[in-house]
Amino acid sequence: MIAVSETGDPLGAWYRYAFEFDMFPDYPKLGVWPDGYYATFHMFQGSFKGAAFVAFERDKMLIGDPDAQMIYYGEFSSKFGFLPSDVDGEAPPVGTPNYITGISFFGSHKMQIYEMSVDWNNTANSTLSLVANLTPASFNSDVNGISQPGTSTKLDVMNMVLMFRLPFRKFEGYNVMLANHTIKVGGRAAIRWYELRDDGSGWEIYQQGTYAPDNENRWMGSIAMTANGNIGLAYSVGSSSTHPSLRYTGRTPDAPLGEMNIAEVEIIGGESSQSGISRWGDYSCLTPDVSNDSVFWYTSEYMKANGWGTRISSFDFGATQASTAYAGDDDSVCENAFFYTSGSALYYQNLEWTTSGDGMFQNSNTLGAKYLRGSQDVENGSVILTLTTYGYEAGQQTSDNMVLTIIRETVADAGDDMIVNSSGPVMLDGQAEFYEASMWTSSGDGAFDDPSMLDASYTLGSNDMSSGEVSLTLTATGDEMCGFEASDNMTLIYDPTTGIRNATSEEFSVKIIPNPSSGKFMLELKGKLDENIDIAISDMQGKKVFSESLRNLGSDFSRYIDITGNGKGIYLLKVNCGNVQKISKIVLE
Repeated sequence: MIAVSETGDPLGAWYRYAFEFDMFPDYPKLGVWPDGYYATFHMFQGSFKGAAFVAFERDKMLIGDPDAQMIYYGEFSSKFGFLPSDVDGEAPPVGTPNYITGISFFGSHKMQIYEMSVDWNNTANSTLSLVANLTPASFNSDVNGISQPGTSTKLDVMNMVLMFRLPFRKFEGYNVMLANHTIKVGGRAAIRWYELRDDGSGWEIYQQGTYAPDNENRWMGSIAMTANGNIGLAYSVGSSSTHPSLRYTGRTPDAPLGEMNIAEVEIIGGESSQSGISRWGDYSCLTPDVSNDSVFWYTSEYMKANGWGTRISSFDFGATQASTAYAGDDDSVCENAFFYTSGSALYYQNLEWTTSGDGMFQNSNTLGAKYLRGSQDVENGSVILTLTTYGYEAGQQTSDNMVLTIIRETVADAGDDMIVNSSGPVMLDGQAEFYEASMWTSSGDGAFDDPSMLDASYTLGSNDMSSGEVSLTLTATGDEMCGFEASDNMTLIYDPTTGIRNATSEEFSVKIIPNPSSGKFMLELKGKLDENIDIAISDMQGKKVFSESLRNLGSDFSRYIDITGNGKGIYLLKVNCGNVQKISKIVLE
């Protein structure tokens, strides 16, 4: 069973997964990797059958998807005590394989490194390959148990396996892995540790050492590295005169290779011995703090006065790391959508997102905050989002900015309706904003010279002229990511008895209040009205729904009109005053 926390709260809900094997999967060891949870097992079916290397589909397990898959390699009868690499700090690039590492304790003592690459879309494309066969300094792993005061029971050393974890760290120009196991030095147990490096030319043993500063036994180690290159090593300590206890040591990057230059510190001293049972914990765990990467956290077993207990402790080798902040790359968002930040940070107590505009953050104290742009952001076309992190020391803070571009919604305006007295060509006056392409279409049988141009010209067809009018539509398409599109119509009216007139001639003006409406509106006429006025309203099929003739108005005029008995849609209002005709759209909702 594998449980994955649904949130950042370990006391909250968990997704639980059960994966079934044909054999008993003993001694499981997990590693977290960008494309999966990787694990190694010792497979038993009555007896040991071999090691197994396994990957679980992390992306699906993080969201509770029941179709999460497993990829299995095994059983390898000659392999024992291998570990999957486990990321600390910055994740490796997408596509980096997981490194599964172990030592042949029963034979050559070679350190082998395998690359396991998975393809969750087609698991048959996954691969497992040996990429390094390294030679450590010689050692003797034949440790015959750990003596204790006051009892003949010796504690198990687990000296035939690499000890948990196999931490991986990415640095500028190279990658690091650390490993440790128990060996025999002068009749006592000691910790052998390794720093492996890959600078792009393959893995090598960069440095190695054996920690045995006195006659005490040291075993059950765990090793890790912080972002500044400090290495911590924590372990169990015991002998015929020392109850099982916990201690740690370490090194700074400037220490001579192979040496731990930080004096040993006792985490907690043992107070009793374990009798009757030789098994001792099987593992301990040392990890850097994910938010303050100069601090190590260590968990292991020790002996209290009344039996064994688990000790959780922390220690620090250096100054607190300054907080880091990365707001993310400059990005864009559709005008009608939320933007989700994707910042990253290290070594911080808390953080905050702020904006240079008038938008609003939801959950501004999380890396993955949600931002709703404001009206001023839209008008400006962009906004600066700032991530500020606050470190562990007073006054310690770091900020970083990213520019968020607002992709505006597309606008299209086909222009004013027009009256023409010939088939054309008629020059159109389309307008568009925030668009990438435009296209004119016709409801009739005429033709455009270039329908992709806003100022295209249109030649009426025979059907256009016989019907007396044609509707032309301008469609503008915007950013492909947002799928923005806008359309607008204008009407060409064919009247061979008049010259071409724009429907917004300055001789008089027409105003409809309100528009759109339910069908009840005020018609206002202003300007030169000293000739006979004819008013007509018709639907888009030409059916007349209202008409009226007015005489000798002379000056401004207003008229209340009610056409609520007609259906919703677009209607055309035609106002003829002498030799001038105005056409306006009326929208009924």
